[in-house]
Amino acid sequence: MHYGGVGGSEAFPPQAYCRYEGGSTHDLATGIQRVFWVCFAISLALLSIGLWQAVRHPGTLVRSCGSP
Repeated sequence: MHYGGVGGSEAFPPQAYCRYEGGSTHDLATGIQRVFWVCFAISLALLSIGLWQAVRHPGTLVRSCGSP
């Protein structure tokens, strides 16, 4: 356990750390950036698949959103 540091964080990409007087840092959430980027990549893949399907078959999008 380390004492005497000042906490800090970054929103994008997520990172939490503790900075000490000597300038050294201690990562508080080890591996969270990897989890963030994996989830980000999966989200982009799903979005691109959905957009690709909408471009290839625009009628299915109209049928599902229109009145029956």
